[in-house]
Amino acid sequence: MQLDGLDTGLLASMTMGGVPPPESLGLSQAVARAFVLAVLLTGSAGQAEAAVMEAIRQVEPDEPIESTLFHGVLRSALQPAGGEAPLDIDELELAESLLPPGLRGVLRLSPQLRRCYTLRILMEIPRDGSARLLHMNGRRVDACACAAMRRLPALQGAPGFDLVV
Repeated sequence: MQLDGLDTGLLASMTMGGVPPPESLGLSQAVARAFVLAVLLTGSAGQAEAAVMEAIRQVEPDEPIESTLFHGVLRSALQPAGGEAPLDIDELELAESLLPPGLRGVLRLSPQLRRCYTLRILMEIPRDGSARLLHMNGRRVDACACAAMRRLPALQGAPGFDLVV
């Protein structure tokens, strides 16, 4: 299967912050992992839920559910939504409460930095694959991921929800 020209075998072998690839997880763990990924990519619990539900609807009986779910979440969560929705503090607080403590600061990044960081650093997707998924130049993806890494230490545990651009 191909996802925006990216071999899904490559994506299936990726890890997220040390979490095993989807095929080695149970179904409930795979759904939970997909939801965390969707929250990080969208910055919204509601949008993440919609992305996971859409991915579940795409599951075909003859394909491995975990891989199909993972790829469906990537497609749905990264689908252009006609621009970024305005920052909603209540939605950010809800989304943050659903993430492990070590990932909560990621939501305080701007959407572009957050997505680049999630794909390049947490998911370990190579630059070219991340660039295709994000419809960006590869150098820009790396620059954004590096900027996110420089800003995250100040955001971890910082009070409030100041969006860092």
